[in-house]
Amino acid sequence: MARTTVSQVQGILGAHWNGTTDLTSYIELATVFVDNVAACALSKGVVLTSTHLELIERWMAAHYYLRMDPTYKSRSTASASGSWNTDAKDYFNQALGIDISGCVNALQNRFTANLEWLGKPPSEQLPYHSRD
Repeated sequence: MARTTVSQVQGILGAHWNGTTDLTSYIELATVFVDNVAACALSKGVVLTSTHLELIERWMAAHYYLRMDPTYKSRSTASASGSWNTDAKDYFNQALGIDISGCVNALQNRFTANLEWLGKPPSEQLPYHSRD
């Protein structure tokens, strides 16, 4: 169940929202992501409050929206022109700042650690005293 609302995400997006796109699917995507963040944080013993989770979800929904419907970097009409530096990463960075567990970064970038034994299998290993 979503923690944030369409109007809250619209409030963050401001003029970057085109005024017609339904934001529900972006909120649903952010909800799934934040559910995973909450589980990750819990496994680390970090408590994220409902306020933390709602804010992360809100900023991630805005992030997902701008990734699918990017804003203009620059635009010109007739003799007038303008440039903007808004990027979806701006919204993602806000979610990173709210997350005290580090799970937003870990899940978004899929940081994992793997360990493999490169030595002999136990059946072929020699006890220490039998080695030369």
